[in-house]
Amino acid sequence: MLIALVGILAPLGACGTSAIGVDICDSIETALCTQAVNLSCSNVDLGVPPHPDNNKQACIEFYKVACLHGLVTPNLPDAGQVTECLSFINELDPNTPDACAYVLSPQNADACAWLNPPDAAADADADASDAADAGDAADADAADAADADAADADSG
Repeated sequence: MLIALVGILAPLGACGTSAIGVDICDSIETALCTQAVNLSCSNVDLGVPPHPDNNKQACIEFYKVACLHGLVTPNLPDAGQVTECLSFINELDPNTPDACAYVLSPQNADACAWLNPPDAAADADADASDAADAGDAADADAADAADADAADADSG
């Protein structure tokens, strides 16, 4: 019986988390929940994603749990980047252009751009490169066709 119990519990004890930046995520989300209330952002619904109450404290508590998954980036930002992003969020005021838009999407601010998943930038660059390559190939095909037509005219 003990062997069966150890056989079941040992693998469970080996389970861990690969979440990175849990504290950073929590700091950022707490600042965002706080600023949504401080700025009276009408476009920020503190109940989305759905959680029990639609208020600042419920928002903060929801993200304490959600942040246990960590950041969506494989690399931790350096302390300076985190401080810069938090300062940007905390310094938003009603006179800041698009302040509530930054509360909704802090990754759109230069100071918090590191919040963007690295794949998003790489995918956008790859898509742009693929489009340029396709355009270059179409141009080359058109040039080849023009050269062939010119050769036909010269021979005929």
